[in-house]
Amino acid sequence: MTDKDSVKKRFLSEFSGAVEDWDIHLLEAGDDDEKKRYQKILEEQEEYGNIRNYGLGRDLWYSNDHYINFQIQDLIENAQDDTVLYEELRKVWVGKVNKRKPNAMAINMDEEFDGYLITIHFEMDLDLEFLSLVVANYLCARQSKDDSERKKLVTEMTTLFCYLLDKDYFVKQNKGSLEVEKGSVSNVIASQILEASMKFVLGHEIGHHLLKHTATDGRNIVNKFKPMILTHNAMQLDEFAADNFGFDLLVRGMNPLIPNPHFLIAPLIVILLLAIYDESPEQPSTDHPSLRDRYLNLLNKISEFNEYLANIYQEILNEIASWIRDYFSNFIHWRTEWWKV
Repeated sequence: MTDKDSVKKRFLSEFSGAVEDWDIHLLEAGDDDEKKRYQKILEEQEEYGNIRNYGLGRDLWYSNDHYINFQIQDLIENAQDDTVLYEELRKVWVGKVNKRKPNAMAINMDEEFDGYLITIHFEMDLDLEFLSLVVANYLCARQSKDDSERKKLVTEMTTLFCYLLDKDYFVKQNKGSLEVEKGSVSNVIASQILEASMKFVLGHEIGHHLLKHTATDGRNIVNKFKPMILTHNAMQLDEFAADNFGFDLLVRGMNPLIPNPHFLIAPLIVILLLAIYDESPEQPSTDHPSLRDRYLNLLNKISEFNEYLANIYQEILNEIASWIRDYFSNFIHWRTEWWKV
């Protein structure tokens, strides 16, 4: 694991406020009530780690964050049939940083360090957790035939989306701890969406590294994808290629005939989250294609994998995005229905 240590050392030395263990950092920074809560979380992580890592506990090999560490481990285990990919994934190290707004970044390579460094803002998984719960509650409400149950789920959706928009309000209402009914159907669905969303985010950034977009010896775009709206912008092409790589990594080993439906919708949820922070999701930037084009590309990727589910997801995203635009127009200033085909 020497190469992982070198990338980890780069993170700790180059990034302001970088910490070696995110959960222990939260424990040490918290008040008495928070310390009790984080201590319980650490104990649960240790227990899970002993099961997953054959008694090695919560050792962090691929990230300073326990949850992200195990997502990377999953991606590695799913790549065991591809020796090259397997070994490349083992060079990844992800550092969570104390920054607001959902963002992750593949850091340009440095010849003095081995491995692939990715940073991720702490709000990325927090926002994904909120949005996963919003979507899960919506899916349950969509299926329920009980009016009172639907009303309860929609109310919960609205509360969760308010938390996503205003973290200070969330902390004030909940002391920074989101309480959910662990055994509920909506929470099980949300957990699956969150897991797959995080894997897609990580897979996208890993794609930038493995496709040599972060190489120090010049760009080497490995991209067979022909975007629906042709662009000659190299950096925009890179984003399409990284999305495709992240999707392929997510579905690796999944049977198209019997896929996990809550995994497949995750890439679209990630794009929806990014759009919440973008007033013009239909407009490209200098280095990124529009979120609309990325959304349509991923919808096409899902359709190639399972056309039936892609059609359902398109309908679901239409409904959720329309709900967001209608009920939160004071906060979300979309000028177009960018999600509609």
